[in-house]
Order: sequence, then C-alpha cells, then structure tokens
Amino acid sequence: MAIKWQKYGKNGFSKHPEHINREGPPKKEWTWGGLFKDLMEENGNNTKKVKIAMAKAMMKKAQEGDVQAFKEIANRMDGMPTQNVNSTVKLSMEDLFLENIKRKNGDIKQIKDNN
Repeated sequence: MAIKWQKYGKNGFSKHPEHINREGPPKKEWTWGGLFKDLMEENGNNTKKVKIAMAKAMMKKAQEGDVQAFKEIANRMDGMPTQNVNSTVKLSMEDLFLENIKRKNGDIKQIKDNN
C-alpha cells in the first residue's frame, strides 16, 4: 500500500492512525552499537577490553600511515573541524506571515488560495 503524502493540510495521525509507529524507536539491540555489544558478550569479552583493543588497532593503523584511521582518531579526540556556512535569506513580510500561520495550524494552502 503506497502512502499518499499531502504537502498541505491537517492529515496527520488523527486521520491516519495506521501510520503511527506504535512500537516506538528501534530497540538498542537493533542498532549497530547494540549488535556489536551482543557480539562481544557472546564471546565472553568485557566490552571495555574490546574497546581498548580496537583503539590500539586503530592507533597502529594510523601510525602505519592509514589516513582514514588518523582522521577517525582525530575526530574522536578533537571533534570534527568547524565548517563555516554563509547564506542569505530574503523573505517578504507576506512570506513571513504565511510561514507563521503554517506553523500554527499546518494549513497554508487555503490561505494562499483565498488571496
């Protein structure tokens, strides 16, 4: 069954309760971290010891000249480099007003059609 998405209007979960994810977000065991943790515990390994072993292996690769390993270590230790973003936004007062109405009630199409 294909879901028909509507750009405007109030057609959310109240009219389509079948779209609600009643099971909530993915459970931890289905995340990558959860799967790796399960694999470590299956082998009787202490997760801290495994993480230390993985860090040592990554450090060795970086010292051998693996650029990707070096980047991963640097990003974990110092964080990702700052990226500068410049942008210019030009909006009319009408656009600002309609955007505010849209945020309040989700129905901007009807307002534009009436003008």
